[in-house]
Amino acid sequence: MPDEGSRISQNPLRKIAGFIKERTTVQKALNLAAKRQKLMLPAVPQVPGYEFAPVYLPAEHVSGDFYDIIDLGGGRYGLLVGDVSGHGMEAGIVTGAARKALQIYARSGDGPAAVLVRGNDDLGRELDRETFLTVGYAVLETAGGSMRYVRAGHTPPLVMGPGPGKWQVIKSRGVMVGAVRGEGFAKSLEEVGLELHPGQSFIQYTDGLAEARERGGDEFGTDRIIEYLDREAGSGKPLAEAVEGLAAEVLAWTGGAPQEDDITILAVRRTG
Repeated sequence: MPDEGSRISQNPLRKIAGFIKERTTVQKALNLAAKRQKLMLPAVPQVPGYEFAPVYLPAEHVSGDFYDIIDLGGGRYGLLVGDVSGHGMEAGIVTGAARKALQIYARSGDGPAAVLVRGNDDLGRELDRETFLTVGYAVLETAGGSMRYVRAGHTPPLVMGPGPGKWQVIKSRGVMVGAVRGEGFAKSLEEVGLELHPGQSFIQYTDGLAEARERGGDEFGTDRIIEYLDREAGSGKPLAEAVEGLAAEVLAWTGGAPQEDDITILAVRRTG
């Protein structure tokens, strides 16, 4: 039989063993959640005359970013990018609910602003005052290249090309989902019309891309994004190669520092 001193010395070891077991259980749960998120990512459609290219880089196991490419029928596609505040398990739970709700509303056939209004009515009741959601949503008509776009507090997208130096930042109005309820949210939104000509790209991304910092503290910034895409997206490279190269450029900019925020890019180019 162990003496009193032996029992006392074993207590810290039991605590350590319990802690390790708990951490292992949490790690397995995070790995499973991360795997589930990746399995839920949409397939990239093959559409004559267009290229679609996503990039999805969580900062941790579970991401607070999401994107979707929604087949609305009749040659119409919904292009959705969202960013829930924070990252990790809690943000991942909100992310899954938000993506599914907006996907359902998008398939109703409503315009982009109406989809976000319905999403705000639904999701706004579930978000606390410390959790917010930014969203950018576009509907593309592939027959002629026309688009309708709206953003709710999200990073402004870019229209690039077809030649170098020809780019546009789409700075439409719109507050974050959950920030304002009812008519106030609907009135804040500015739905804009765009048109993609052959050679032009439409690029949405989350703020983790532009706000990535190098070790001195400087952000990568929108100007560097534009400079890179102006050079690479117009070089004749496949769009997927160009946006993956952009993500790699941003990670290289940080000098190997841990990724502070999730990074998501969703781009489409009209080729035909």
